[in-house]
Formats: sequence, structure tokens, C-alpha cells
Amino acid sequence: MFFAARGSLVGVGLLVRGYQLTRASLASVFEYSVLPMAALWGWLIWGEVPGVAALAGMGLIFAAGLLIASRSR
Repeated sequence: MFFAARGSLVGVGLLVRGYQLTRASLASVFEYSVLPMAALWGWLIWGEVPGVAALAGMGLIFAAGLLIASRSR
């Protein structure tokens, strides 16, 4: 539990630093990496396989992030 909390703290700290160093529209795209990582950890740790609806939702969220990033240029 202690190590998980420390890892989360480091991750959030790096995310905050990223927002300080660049535009929010650019940094927010990297938050979408949480989706595939959550699916990967869910599969590795609990053997949970995302369903078709979950994968479609992840795809839509990812596509929206790319659209936002491309429009901010």
C-alpha cells in the first residue's frame, strides 16, 4: 500500500509539472495514456478483459483527444 501511494504521488507530481511547462491542451493528451494502462493492469493483475463497449469507449475518448490536440495547433 505504501509503495502504491508513493507511485501515485510521483505520477501526479509529474503531471502537474507537465502542465506547468506546456500548454494545457498539449499536456492533457498524455492523460489519455491512463486508459490503455488501466486495461493492461486490469488484465495482468485481475485477469479482467475489457469488453467491446469498453474498448469502443476508449477509442472514442482517444479520438476526441487527438481531435482536440490537432485543433489547438
